[in-house]
Amino acid sequence: MSSKIDLSIAALSVLAVTSFGQDLVHMRTEYVSEGVLRLVPDESLTPQRGPDEVLAYQSLNSGSTNRLRVGSDEIGDDLYMVPGTGGQVSTIARTLVNMSATGRIDQYRMSLIWRDLATQGVQQRRDFVILSSLPPGVGAVITIPSIILDPLSIIVPDNAYFSVRYSDPIGIDPSDFGVLTGGPNIAGSSSRFIQNFTTGQQIDLGSEDNNIAYVIATRPIPAPGSALGLASLAGVLAARRRRA
Repeated sequence: MSSKIDLSIAALSVLAVTSFGQDLVHMRTEYVSEGVLRLVPDESLTPQRGPDEVLAYQSLNSGSTNRLRVGSDEIGDDLYMVPGTGGQVSTIARTLVNMSATGRIDQYRMSLIWRDLATQGVQQRRDFVILSSLPPGVGAVITIPSIILDPLSIIVPDNAYFSVRYSDPIGIDPSDFGVLTGGPNIAGSSSRFIQNFTTGQQIDLGSEDNNIAYVIATRPIPAPGSALGLASLAGVLAARRRRA
């Protein structure tokens, strides 16, 4: 396995266990049923993407080495995506670290939440149950591909708070959820502060180059009944039939 890390949307590579100086695996989500996804190993070096999909934000890279315990709180990072890339969210890469010394994460709830930067009001929210098998002490880079996200029609602006909240685990205590932080950003920017929307606390990560690790790709908002929208729906239905 190559030690070079390429986390562009064009090639979300498999990550070597030693690349971040810690146990780390690369996984992706697959559809199980309505609102339920499962994690599977992702060994594809060049995941397919649509020709109109663009990299809007990327803080996840080889500098994402810091483990931050977040528990089940909603922790939002202020994302300033590449100007003009607001639109329909098509791919997300995020991280999850099992901070437990003994427990395996067998299942959890994941909430994707976008909030207005000024009012902090919720703009978009999607909730999933995730079936997993993440051993103690291990971190994962997890890709949510366009076949999952496109049919959800998640429309976001260029700039917003973005949170991935983990809760309701089976196998560990809720306090043992963690994420990776670091940097510097490759695309877009973020301040050194993150917001705990559960407690109201603002947290200083100490540097503009230390951000919660994400990759977000978007595409232009499809017109109703467009070929893109119909193709996305057909892809999901085909995937569901294959798994039936």
